[in-house]
Amino acid sequence: MLDLLNFRTILFLCFLQSIVLGCTDQRTKTSASKSAESDHLLPQITDQPISAKDWSMFMANLQFSGHSTDVNLKPPLCLRWKFKTGGKVQASPIVVNETVYVGSNDGILYALDAKVWKVKWTFRVGGSIRNAAVFWNNRIFFSTANNVIYALSAETGDKIWQYKSQSWIDTPPIASLGQIYFGAYSDKIYAFNAVTGELTRSIRRRVRIDGTDYVCRQGRLTPLTVMHQTGQWRNLIPFSQSLAVSANNVAYIGARDNKIYAIDIGSKEHIWSYKTDGYIDAVPAISDGMLYVASCDGYIYAFENDTGTRQQVKRKPGRTGTIISDNRKVYETAGLEQVKLQLNDGVEVDIINRNILFYQIALPSGESGWVDWQSIGIFDQTDGILFNTVVCSNIETFKLIKGAESPHWSPNGRLIAFLRRKNLSGQYWKASELWIMDPISNKSRRLCHGDFYNPNLSWSLDGNFITFEAYHQGESYVWVIDQFAKNLTRLIKGDAPAWSPIANQVAFRRWEEGVDTIYLINMDKTGLKEVVGIPIEGKISTFTYLNPPVWSPNGQYLALGMDRR
Repeated sequence: MLDLLNFRTILFLCFLQSIVLGCTDQRTKTSASKSAESDHLLPQITDQPISAKDWSMFMANLQFSGHSTDVNLKPPLCLRWKFKTGGKVQASPIVVNETVYVGSNDGILYALDAKVWKVKWTFRVGGSIRNAAVFWNNRIFFSTANNVIYALSAETGDKIWQYKSQSWIDTPPIASLGQIYFGAYSDKIYAFNAVTGELTRSIRRRVRIDGTDYVCRQGRLTPLTVMHQTGQWRNLIPFSQSLAVSANNVAYIGARDNKIYAIDIGSKEHIWSYKTDGYIDAVPAISDGMLYVASCDGYIYAFENDTGTRQQVKRKPGRTGTIISDNRKVYETAGLEQVKLQLNDGVEVDIINRNILFYQIALPSGESGWVDWQSIGIFDQTDGILFNTVVCSNIETFKLIKGAESPHWSPNGRLIAFLRRKNLSGQYWKASELWIMDPISNKSRRLCHGDFYNPNLSWSLDGNFITFEAYHQGESYVWVIDQFAKNLTRLIKGDAPAWSPIANQVAFRRWEEGVDTIYLINMDKTGLKEVVGIPIEGKISTFTYLNPPVWSPNGQYLALGMDRR
């Protein structure tokens, strides 16, 4: 029988060599004795006071207590507004002076109005932003996945300074007395002059910041003793990678079931939850009677007390449309000249007026703007599926056999290949049969049976062959089947095959000895060639499969998406 080997996709670290070798920044060299100096010997700048209602850093304060003195926030809560970014939001928000600052995997730091749906400014960088920023003396400091540190004006978003590190930075910064601290892989600690951006010292392992001892482990800079009690709250909810915050005798924590939970600290009972469309790994923020939550569905959510009296923004009449891709420009006038802001995929808007070239829309804030016609999708539902009627017409329905999943059209559009599942009770996805269907005659026939754990199928250019991945004697193999004669060929050990659009050649992946390698092989088992080996870190994940590489239409290039963890 055929079997499948499951792996977990891991981030390809482009700067792996620099991570292994450690930090090579040489602006400031420090001796072992100097690295242990007290922070009171460094040049100090007075911290300007902030309001007690503000949440100016990751986990609220230097001790990472995650506690707010807010006495107004009290579940049940209701959604006041939500804002869509162009990527997952793994970074935790901060809130200062009625402004929410949060980064996204779309490479943009957003400054949003804390009370209403409104963009104050945005700042685009060259990499994902996966960690919280920190506010200090009207400046915002944060880092990116490509190891660049930025300092911006909190009011305007203008860049003040930046610094490129040669070591991997993946931790929220800490600000105190004119110094900005970043942890770097594996145990480096950078201290910068917050005003000038000068690297004042580079320390290993431990540093004392304004009376709190910090330690850097695996690049994460945290207090030696943290004050939050996340462990007890994680035990009360489904699997969570988030940390808990609290206010007014209520703890708030996100989970991998896509929900944000509120738990009564005294009784430890669930008193409220809200479901998003993505993991909630980021730490929530609390400010001025509101809760701010970042989700991997790309949204920032703002919640307030549900009093039952709040009135929604009155939307202008007209048909509803949906923004269909990221970074779509909204203009002030129908001339499409002055850009008002940008909207991302999935934002719903009301259409006020339309013509051939553009739409006038009502924004979630109640303001109006103009977008080109290619920015909007108008969706109608057929058989439970939403179709964009701007580009879809003459919709037909084909009924596949019971248990059919993962349909794939042949290149000439005459046949549909699919896998069939008979047993849905397992812990992970598994199919047992490969079928094809003629949609004109509505006839289906089985090609083979086996143990299929990867739903991806790939047709040859002429539509005569299908390649797929499946298990055989405890290992994963690439297979090819002739859809006419049903001749089955075990091609080679590997995963996630994809057929070339110009030749009888298959690209596939193989994980071995810490390297994810893409190979090419001809249909007749000749011409095996290694294309690229991608170093990886991490563990093999159970119940997952590898996605195949994607060919360019001319057959000259291969693209592969990889998950960070």
